[in-house]
Amino acid sequence: MVEKNLQPWERIGWSEDTINSIYREWGCYYFMRSTNLEIAIHYLQKALDLKENDAKSSYYLSLVQKYVALCESAYQEAIRALRLVDLNFPININVCNILYDMNQLEHAGVEYKYKSRKFVGQKVEPFEEKFNIVTHNLMDSIGDALAYFIRDYKKYFYKKHLENPDERPLWKILREKEECDILSILEVIEPLIHPRERARLDEGYNVFCTTYLNRSAIDVKFLKGLTTNKTLLLPQFKSTEILKDIVESKYHTVIKFLRMLQARSPLYNEKKKGCPNRAMCKKAKEDSIFRKRNMTRRVCIIVLKKIKELRERGNIHELTNYVEEIMGDYIVLKTHKMLPWKFEFINEVHNILALAYMDSLIIAHFVSSFSTEEEQLFVMMHLPLYEEVAVVEKFVFGDKSTWVEPDAIDYAYIKYKKITKRLEMRLNFVEYPIEKCYLFHEIGRHHLMQNKFEECIAVARKAVEESNQCNNNVWKFLATLMICKSHIAQHKMEVAKDGIENLLKVADLLGDQNILRFVKVADLLVSLILKKKRISQRPEKSRYQSEYSTWSANQSDDAQGPIF
Repeated sequence: MVEKNLQPWERIGWSEDTINSIYREWGCYYFMRSTNLEIAIHYLQKALDLKENDAKSSYYLSLVQKYVALCESAYQEAIRALRLVDLNFPININVCNILYDMNQLEHAGVEYKYKSRKFVGQKVEPFEEKFNIVTHNLMDSIGDALAYFIRDYKKYFYKKHLENPDERPLWKILREKEECDILSILEVIEPLIHPRERARLDEGYNVFCTTYLNRSAIDVKFLKGLTTNKTLLLPQFKSTEILKDIVESKYHTVIKFLRMLQARSPLYNEKKKGCPNRAMCKKAKEDSIFRKRNMTRRVCIIVLKKIKELRERGNIHELTNYVEEIMGDYIVLKTHKMLPWKFEFINEVHNILALAYMDSLIIAHFVSSFSTEEEQLFVMMHLPLYEEVAVVEKFVFGDKSTWVEPDAIDYAYIKYKKITKRLEMRLNFVEYPIEKCYLFHEIGRHHLMQNKFEECIAVARKAVEESNQCNNNVWKFLATLMICKSHIAQHKMEVAKDGIENLLKVADLLGDQNILRFVKVADLLVSLILKKKRISQRPEKSRYQSEYSTWSANQSDDAQGPIF
């Protein structure tokens, strides 16, 4: 028979009351001296398992649970202890304190007032002090600060009222919309949050943490970052799940305590305390807006200066990355209040980028060094002449450098998917057609680099439509050129010929001689390629050009020509 694994103190035949008191003392020790609250909860729970009607264990367990923000469980334990011992002062005030920590200020105030009648003398003073604190907290929440807050943000309240979710059954909602309600799996549509709104929420979170925690707010931000840190939560380790649970539980505990502080003194009340003079506060806000507007203006001037410098140097790759970084991470966050000439700036930046692309359309002197017209055309269009073939090394046993992973990661493809996903996400929030021209052109350019020609053509046609909306012939030329490049890369010269004719029409509208020369040379090369293709496909001696066919065609119907 296998013996049960027992601890040394469990081998002694203690009574249940003795073991209960031992576990309770250990729980109190870890709570008061060691501050190891999880072990304290463990031992106090074991003491209650042995003796359910132990008021002391329930009281101490509720205290420990309150310290780790488990207010609901602590309230249940405190009520159980109160039912066992009704006239105990620490247990009564503990019930009221837990209600206060649960942010139930009205209920806590009633309990403080009611339970103070059970006691006399010095035991009444703590209840009255706590009741005064609750009264002040309620005045901070529903006092004058709330009136100013509602007045300043009444539009926001109306907007939130319109966003209230419909709690009716799904079939009723779909019946009003005349939609089908028999789908087994409904499509979950993730809400799209504007980058400006996301930045506003992040800034509000920072203000919220800093208001109540001051310099310790940086620790909360660090803890929040750990909840999604892929370096810490590596999936290949067994301890990942344990670390994830620990980090998330600690972060949620901190957030619960922050909500307690917010319930006692809301953010609008803290704002009023920081600036009680409203006229002075309004003046400081205006000064802050003007200062930020001036700083934004200076940044935009520096950006334009650098973009023009990059264009003069002809560094297209660096210019494209810089424009994407500025427009996607900085300008998109600016409102017309911070940047009154936002449209002019966006228009200027995208036009400079388009002109930089046009500057690269030159006929290099080394084009004529290539032997065939097709090679010359590919070099002119900045297309790769030959596909890069990966060099496969022969595997040598014992040589790690020759080992090729069967599931090796394609970093170029991952980068392509990441960039296109970012650009497609930006399409949901752009305001002007010229921005859509730029985004469609960039998406198509990355499709072309990955040899996804059909996707490139589809996106380029959308760019042509948007260029008609904003009446911008430069972006229309670039989008049409991209369609031609896709056809040329697929060696569809007949279709490319039609595309170049359309390109020539757009080039005539631009009126630039270099661009016209570039398009005409491309047209000439495509025509020569098609001519050579027709000659190569023509038979050496056609029937209609032979001597016998000509002779037989001129004879009467009864005449018979020679077979050979």
